[in-house]
Amino acid sequence: MKGYWPIATGTIAAVAILSALTIVLCFLITYWIPQKIARLLAWFSVFFNVGFMHWFCLEEPAGVRMLAFCFALLFAMKAVVLAEEQAGNSQKLSWFGWAGFTLAWAGMKPSLFLNPQKDALPGAVPMILGGILRILIGLALIALAYWIWHRTQAYLLGVTVLLLSGLSLTVHFGVFNTLAGIWRLQGVDCQPLFIAPLYSTSLSEFWGRRWNMAYSQMVNTSVYRPFSKFFGKTPALIATFTFSGLLHEVAISLPVQTWYGVPSLYFVAHGILTWVERKLSTKGLSVDQKKWIGWCWTCFWLLLPAPFLFHPPFLAGTVWPIIGIF
Repeated sequence: MKGYWPIATGTIAAVAILSALTIVLCFLITYWIPQKIARLLAWFSVFFNVGFMHWFCLEEPAGVRMLAFCFALLFAMKAVVLAEEQAGNSQKLSWFGWAGFTLAWAGMKPSLFLNPQKDALPGAVPMILGGILRILIGLALIALAYWIWHRTQAYLLGVTVLLLSGLSLTVHFGVFNTLAGIWRLQGVDCQPLFIAPLYSTSLSEFWGRRWNMAYSQMVNTSVYRPFSKFFGKTPALIATFTFSGLLHEVAISLPVQTWYGVPSLYFVAHGILTWVERKLSTKGLSVDQKKWIGWCWTCFWLLLPAPFLFHPPFLAGTVWPIIGIF
């Protein structure tokens, strides 16, 4: 995993210090800073964190840069969400709720932590056990990808699919589900963040109700709601997907410092296609009127342009080094 070993000794410390400062900002936004100022500071932290990490980690391997950007963005977007959620909300998170949301949950919905129940919520144990099972399956797929490549030095496409699937099962469907179940044991109504995306029969359903609910919650709170209030739903929809593209540029293209704009094309196209779905729906021509047609439509538009999202330099710089390819 040479792509994930820092070159400079101070890189890990810099990421930790910047993350800690942003967490302090999250605390001040929640309990002390007025909402209008909080919003400005939160958005400033998004741009500052990315810019600082880009400058500080300029010579670091792509994997290190990607992780640095992810940490920088995670807590900065937590600050944005907290600033937006505080608007007009007289009820504040308890210190325990704030710490849980900010430090120990991947979701972006602070209200879940406002009034936790005294008793455990239903489904906690099955969620934890299911998450652990997915972690084991995901790790097995990663190990299989490693074995195939180092045994044959071939089947790069198949190895990449196995590796990406294993990583997603381990983190998205494993770690996050397990964490949600642990919070449900504490009476906090956390739900899985990835909800059977393979059953999606439209892009609207995939992005809005099944794939990465943390991301959906975040962009809905920080972009869609403010934009729709002033500009209407269609501009807000396009702005949301454009913003998603920009964030993916930070996580995908910026670490490898090339192919800028390509991931954004993927998301802007999906924003336009989601708008087309809405227009068709208003005319009684919903793509999911027949489930199999909607499923084929969704899979086609997710998979055909996927190389624009997971482009070759990103795979070579951050994904393949995990199992020692190249």
